[in-house]
Amino acid sequence: MIKPQEWADWLRHPVTETVLKHLNERKDSLISELLNVDAESIEAFGMRHIAYRNQLNGLGEFLDTESLGESIVEVTHEN
Repeated sequence: MIKPQEWADWLRHPVTETVLKHLNERKDSLISELLNVDAESIEAFGMRHIAYRNQLNGLGEFLDTESLGESIVEVTHEN
């Protein structure tokens, strides 16, 4: 577990911002490719569609920094 300030610092770090930007660009590219799938058969279309969806789901999990933060940031309650 990490402290909230460490998480905030990580999110603002230039390397993190660059990686997130790159992954968002990749996600947008995959969505575009998914919308323009050209296949010889329904089966080929289905296989390519599944491959793109799996890649998008993986990117989506990493890019959901809010959920990621909720699961790894240690919340301390001050009385």
